[in-house]
Amino acid sequence: MNLFKTEKSINGQFITLARALTLDDVNIKESNSSAPKADDSFKFTPSSLSETISVTLNEERIKELLEVTGTEVLDDGRYNRSGNSVSYVTDAWHSKAKAFYASVEKPLSFRGLRTAEAKHKRHMEVHTELMAQFKEEKDALTENALKQLTEALIKVVTANNSDIEETLRNVVVKLSVKKEALAMCLNEQETRDVNAQAAEIDEIDAKIKELREQKSAKKDSIYNTQRQAVERQLTKDSGEMGLTVLAALKSETEDESSLDDIFFG
Repeated sequence: MNLFKTEKSINGQFITLARALTLDDVNIKESNSSAPKADDSFKFTPSSLSETISVTLNEERIKELLEVTGTEVLDDGRYNRSGNSVSYVTDAWHSKAKAFYASVEKPLSFRGLRTAEAKHKRHMEVHTELMAQFKEEKDALTENALKQLTEALIKVVTANNSDIEETLRNVVVKLSVKKEALAMCLNEQETRDVNAQAAEIDEIDAKIKELREQKSAKKDSIYNTQRQAVERQLTKDSGEMGLTVLAALKSETEDESSLDDIFFG
């Protein structure tokens, strides 16, 4: 049974987990600290011993994941784009499964032990205790690793669906659609309505342009009237040097706000 359910959308597929992960969906490996050898010199002493369970999606589930997310894998194993949502459960660049770990650990100390025989005995005792604990907790460790993998798969689903939701939001809210595609969505009556309203907008734009030109002309008229009045008053009150400056300013213009600030602020 497939792990994912899909629902087609305009730019991919919405995906959901169809069921819980099982042992049939994953590969499980065990890695452990080795038991001491009889001739071990104990020149290097580990501070602890551990036994680890690692869980990865199996090849069949990786293939399904890449298919439902529309993830193309290039000949060299890289994805068709970086940051792909499947990187939560696979290698960031390659279509290999990412491992999720759970482990048990026991401290190992040779403090107070002088002979290799004593150290070997202590090492063996800790290793035996570790393996017994691991055997007892193996199912729980596997469940823990599966839980981590499930959480990562949920992130894949969320990221994939968020991308589709964002595209739908742009299409619906911002109407980020090609004109040809948009026209295909309209029925005949809607097309007539849209065309009529577009024509009305053109008429409104033309009227706005005309009113702006009229407004500009009125503003120019006000400016010219105010400037003439100011020049007339200053001419009455100016001497020879002032009149020379006023004459030189005849060809210069300023916007209304500047004049208002200077003379009427």
